[in-house]
Amino acid sequence: MSDGKLWLEPLNWGDIGFIRAEDGFGVYSRTHETDAETNSVAFVFEDGQVWAVDTGLLTADPNTISFADIYNAMCSRLPRYGRFAQSLGNQPPFRWIAGLEGVKGRRLEVQPQGEGISHLGESCLRDQVFSEGSYDGVQEPRLALAPFFRELFRRCSMQFPEFLQM
Repeated sequence: MSDGKLWLEPLNWGDIGFIRAEDGFGVYSRTHETDAETNSVAFVFEDGQVWAVDTGLLTADPNTISFADIYNAMCSRLPRYGRFAQSLGNQPPFRWIAGLEGVKGRRLEVQPQGEGISHLGESCLRDQVFSEGSYDGVQEPRLALAPFFRELFRRCSMQFPEFLQM
């Protein structure tokens, strides 16, 4: 942060604010500057852990999970979180844990590249989908996060699409 690069960003971008706490520092996003609440925050703890929590990615439609929104947010932020962790003196590989909560009964919406029609899977039978893995700081984020994406498709009873094969 001190060199003017905002590598610690929330998953959802908006009006940015900062929070200091006894155990770390965070960056949050609001829709409007006057909002008293946020739906997206990234926080770094004193021990170097970076957490990003976002409730906005699932609010657009209570019946679906937009894979594109989740994929884009996570893949765009992972390299930044890695660079941020390195700026704190941490070295890769970095361990990540990713998850979604509140997805039971929702259908995963996937739009294959070049197609205008989205495909919906069966309703997810679990309320939570979690996975973990590692990121070496240089690999493509989609490859590092592949275990989570595969688990999301599995839990939503969808075959992992060919255009995402990793």
